[in-house]
Amino acid sequence: MSFVFDIIARSLQPADDEPAAEWLRQCFFTDKGTAFSEAVCPWVTAPQGPCWAYDNLKFRTLWLQWAARMFKTNFGLAMLLRSMDQRPEETMFATPDEGNCKTVFARTWKMIEHNPRLREQAPPAVRQNKTVIKLRRSTCHGAWPRGKSRLADKSIRVAHGNEIDKWVAESTATEGDPIARFRKRGAEYPDRKFVMESTPAIRGRSAVENGRQQSTDHRYHVPCPHCNKFQRIEFGDGSGPGMIHYETPDDGTIDRDLARRTAHYICLHCSGRVDDIHRPWMMARGVWVPAGCTVDHDKAMTARDLPPDDMTWLRGEPARWGADYGSQLSVFYALFHGWGDIASDFLEKCRKPRLLQQWINEDKGETWEIRRTKTTPEKVGERLRTTIPRGVVPEWGRFLTVTIDQQRKDGGFRVWAVMAHGAEFQSHVVERGVSRTLSDVWRAIWQSDGTGDTKGGRVLFPHADGGNPMPVVIGTADSGWDTKATYEFCNAHPGLLACKGSSTDLSGMPYRMNEVIKGEHQGQWLFHVNTDFWETDLQSRLEDRTPGEPESLSLFAGAERDMVFLTQLCNGVIHDRVDNRGNAKLLWVKKDGEGSENDDRDVVKYAIALAKAYVDENDMPQRAAIKTTAQPDRAPIATPHNQPFFIGNR
Repeated sequence: MSFVFDIIARSLQPADDEPAAEWLRQCFFTDKGTAFSEAVCPWVTAPQGPCWAYDNLKFRTLWLQWAARMFKTNFGLAMLLRSMDQRPEETMFATPDEGNCKTVFARTWKMIEHNPRLREQAPPAVRQNKTVIKLRRSTCHGAWPRGKSRLADKSIRVAHGNEIDKWVAESTATEGDPIARFRKRGAEYPDRKFVMESTPAIRGRSAVENGRQQSTDHRYHVPCPHCNKFQRIEFGDGSGPGMIHYETPDDGTIDRDLARRTAHYICLHCSGRVDDIHRPWMMARGVWVPAGCTVDHDKAMTARDLPPDDMTWLRGEPARWGADYGSQLSVFYALFHGWGDIASDFLEKCRKPRLLQQWINEDKGETWEIRRTKTTPEKVGERLRTTIPRGVVPEWGRFLTVTIDQQRKDGGFRVWAVMAHGAEFQSHVVERGVSRTLSDVWRAIWQSDGTGDTKGGRVLFPHADGGNPMPVVIGTADSGWDTKATYEFCNAHPGLLACKGSSTDLSGMPYRMNEVIKGEHQGQWLFHVNTDFWETDLQSRLEDRTPGEPESLSLFAGAERDMVFLTQLCNGVIHDRVDNRGNAKLLWVKKDGEGSENDDRDVVKYAIALAKAYVDENDMPQRAAIKTTAQPDRAPIATPHNQPFFIGNR
């Protein structure tokens, strides 16, 4: 019987502290049941990496500024599970909101089911809490900034702060900064371990970047397969060694397939060509180097065989060596990503500011720097002017839209613009004006009663290529002012949609088509525009691109002298503001003050968004009850995928 009692006694005792790397190798499984693989994530267990820092008593906080899909969240969860295995105590997992907590904990319960040491301590699935993981000997509390009692009243030694750049503090909260409150939970423990991780967001406002900059600031260095000298992998601009290179067409256009096929890396030291076949060898021999240090290239090749605290392969003195460990990591080291994938992803997003920001944050693992615009109306007018007469469609124009904004000033005038759009999402202001009513706009640009070049009642705009004149095919009217009358007018005039700017980011989507499901306007459609997305897009057109380029903006001849129009067009800037929930955020606001007008900016912005939706949405014509006019003498436009640029082709 003593033999049985010995087994039971050993099972009730905490396991001896294993090094973090060894625990990962032996015990960590994903929610899919996949075991941890050093071949897939060699940076996790590399010398001076996060496992080493977690074991080192010197470091109390680990700041991981890592790109997406690089194991940072799984590392934090693994350290929580390791603590629950080795030491019966309360731990904490904090994340941006309750929904994300429930999602991650659902995955964590499945990780526990696959964990050979913890699964016997787990309750049946029906008793598994969505925001608290309670095992037989330990508990992990879920927390989030807006859960007032979640970050307080608990003393925690081991904790994981997840995606901390997305944490939001309510302006009405009295507890203070949520990250400071979270970190205070470990104040009583000199051996506390807090993992703070996130893909970074905005420069100057990024919590994870701020923490990393005050830490050891380690970077991952890998050896060249030709000269064995260590270096960081940088994307660069392809102008020299130490960068990713790829071929581009002679005409300066973007060819993602060519880039994918020709991409490679050039060694910083020997200028040797490094191809995808070399990547596994390189990444598996990488080491983490703190700020202020370099490496002894020969000794670093054997660093993984040395004792964990052997630092003889480093040269120099660390710039900061306090209680905070930090590291930055891009997706350029990921083995699921080849050089071609990296180049192709960049080219897909480089000309679209919001997508480029996503690439910088999630792939490069760096913060996005908000450019404070210094654009003036005079400069914009000079940059965007053309010789195309007013009312004429450019040669590249393939369809026309009209967008109408409701001006509250002076009794409610309607500001409108007819815009032409091309195959590469160029946009051109063909005509603009101010009318007293929606009916006046309709008669002026859609269905005339005798004036102008008309055919069958439709207003037609001459085309610069000499072909058939073109009608407006779809339009929007702002419903934010006089909502009832706007819906009624749109319902009675096929082709016109109610439109509204969104105060949220629509979960990252550029727009939404929402059907009204109740009330007197049931069955009608609302074109819901992601204001922040299209403000950024428009600003890039005003500042970066010349007329006729892909995703550019241009003006009819003479518009460059209309200072009222140009002032409104430029009346937008991004600033620190408080949103409608009382949260401090970077928001687009009127550059000239809240009392100034920006109706012309709105109609141009909504027109660009509408053009995107017109191409994307298969059933947009049915929603707006449109019958478009064919242009028999104008060949269909070929998109980069050789598909006609008509509705339904994405």
